[in-house]
Amino acid sequence: MSMSTYIRGIRPPDAKWLQMKTIWDGCKAVGIDPPDVVGSFFNWEEPHPEGVEVEIQVPKAQGKHETEDVWRIDLTDLPDDLRYIEFANSY
Repeated sequence: MSMSTYIRGIRPPDAKWLQMKTIWDGCKAVGIDPPDVVGSFFNWEEPHPEGVEVEIQVPKAQGKHETEDVWRIDLTDLPDDLRYIEFANSY
């Protein structure tokens, strides 16, 4: 079995998120796709109450030895409105 590790940022809901969610919900209620700007804001996924996933550019893992992968994230490169960083292992 193999494992993949993902690193992603989460931008929590704010006033803009609430506006976009209102538009998203209105469009879904009448059976139409949301405008591109709204769809792309939510990565074309159902809005999640924890916020929006933000892509983090992470360099390739640098192994310290044969059984360990290490990722270094420069916090100064992250968007200012990013609140959480998630690390997920997928099997």
